[in-house]
Amino acid sequence: MAKIAVLDLKGPVHFGVREESLTRIRPLGGSDLLFSGIVNCFRLLFGEKETEEFLAAFHPGEEPPLLLSSLFPVVEERGKEPLYFLPRPLSLDLTPYFPERKEAKKIAFLPAEFLRRLAEEGELPDGERRGPFYFPTGEGREIFWEEERPRVALDAITSASSIYYASVTRFAPGVCLYFFWQAARGWEEKIKAALRLLGDEGLGGERSYGLGGFVVKDADRSPFPWLAAEEDCSWLLLSGFSPAEKEKDLAGSLVAWGWREEGGYLYSLRDTGRKRQRCLLLGEGSVFKKRVVGRLVDVTPAGFGEHRVYRYGYAYLLPWREVKR
Repeated sequence: MAKIAVLDLKGPVHFGVREESLTRIRPLGGSDLLFSGIVNCFRLLFGEKETEEFLAAFHPGEEPPLLLSSLFPVVEERGKEPLYFLPRPLSLDLTPYFPERKEAKKIAFLPAEFLRRLAEEGELPDGERRGPFYFPTGEGREIFWEEERPRVALDAITSASSIYYASVTRFAPGVCLYFFWQAARGWEEKIKAALRLLGDEGLGGERSYGLGGFVVKDADRSPFPWLAAEEDCSWLLLSGFSPAEKEKDLAGSLVAWGWREEGGYLYSLRDTGRKRQRCLLLGEGSVFKKRVVGRLVDVTPAGFGEHRVYRYGYAYLLPWREVKR
């Protein structure tokens, strides 16, 4: 059964876009980043053998033992219902609801309740845009902002100093991150233990500077009300996705899509200095005509033989109905 985990951040995060630059970041971490962190903490807690058994249970194109969405913001204020944001389906044209087309095109995230009502009733509830987020009227606020932090590097020979910068994302008070997850029987409690340890280890980059720490506020929250799956419904992607071999022909399945390229450095108990192989993932907000499953992508660097390195490419999907107006 699907659940929602809510993470209360202890401070800023660094979710990098390109490993060559510390100033290129994205505000939200993908399911692949989350999976990598969980597996590394799983290995710390339960050892090599059990980690390999866990990874061996993933088979391309088949339901995985751990299904994860990417991270999204939720506004938690005392006395109010949580305001869960979801990515705008890339097939959803919001321009008919706004007098200014440019205003509509800037919206990347909407409250889950608004998306549900849009799909059921064809009307967008009244609201206001703040940055890429669309809020209920009167509730608009800042969700996150970027900061540049100066740092000093010392030359190993001359001890001469030079300044460089690293960008971080800071979330506003009352804003947490959440993700959907479900685990096969026998793995659930161990996944939750790994997630709690990940909160201490840190999620994302620049952890040696204290970034990425969080407290698991709730790992077993029931999902919010959503659309029921129907025979002719579409499917909204909430994770990164890499098709399994038998799913390679997506020409007749995709309604709307976006790509993201992923790389980065290997983080392992054995080695942290090598670059993983790069790969392409279909991104959050993509819409499919039918269900897809996905796979783990082997991104093991050339010459690295300690263990295989994987990027998570399984699809977390929600039912979706195309809005006609």
